[in-house]
Amino acid sequence: MKPVTRTQATLASIIAVLSLFACLAGLAPGIPGTDSPATFRSVRGESVELQGRGLYRLDSVSFAAQAKAQDLVTLFLGIPLLVVSLVFAMRGSLRAGVLLAGTFAYFAYTYATYAFGLQYNSLFPVYVALFGLSVWGLVLRLAGLDGSRIREGFRGPRIRKAAVVFDFLAGALILLIWMGRLLPNLISGANTTFIEHYTTLPIQVMDLSLVVPLALVSGVNLARDRPLGYLLTGLFLMKGITLGLAVGAMILWSAFAGLSVDPGETAVFAAIIGAGVSLGVAWLRAIR
Repeated sequence: MKPVTRTQATLASIIAVLSLFACLAGLAPGIPGTDSPATFRSVRGESVELQGRGLYRLDSVSFAAQAKAQDLVTLFLGIPLLVVSLVFAMRGSLRAGVLLAGTFAYFAYTYATYAFGLQYNSLFPVYVALFGLSVWGLVLRLAGLDGSRIREGFRGPRIRKAAVVFDFLAGALILLIWMGRLLPNLISGANTTFIEHYTTLPIQVMDLSLVVPLALVSGVNLARDRPLGYLLTGLFLMKGITLGLAVGAMILWSAFAGLSVDPGETAVFAAIIGAGVSLGVAWLRAIR
């Protein structure tokens, strides 16, 4: 592994500061249920309940609840992981270097969702900056990781086999969940009720175009014992831990706020989250 450069350290430091500010601003209203929602009729003729107050006042109650849950996870997990992994990666830890790449991926995914998905608000320039900084941090960190070194020092054949299964299974489940929502509407031509008053579906765009291919490419290369498989699977698992916990927090927050939660999707995501966290920890331990 190439040492963490001053550029990467600077990017991570700026991300930590900006995301701290963004999280505190997003959580400023505090407790769910204290806001005053307003009703809005979308261009598709749907009645959408808006948050009505705070930074996310123009977003739907559902999306605002998810954003607040994401802010909580970023505040108490994402930022600490970024700082800790940066410190130990700068000391030469290969495990920390892998974790740092996954944490950069988490911030890139999160703030791409904010920049493209949320209704425009006063923190839009901050979201754009965080998205760009995280993408470049991820690119530079991946360039500094050596898949061959990870492969040579990996001590866990059973963990590798489990990771291959997880890569394929997680990718397939995410694909089936989103296509199960999209295809019926695309075939029938009906309005997609879960799009609310937004123009598109940024989470589904990123999952179907980036996350699912990452899972499948990781699985194929890891099954063939290629260095690329070790590199990408580490990235997928580390990103999966942070993002999986964020999805779990979103589901809990939405349920606590009295919003409708699909029990089937909840069960699937809970299973993916639990397996991903356990396997991710085991994967880091197997790296020598």
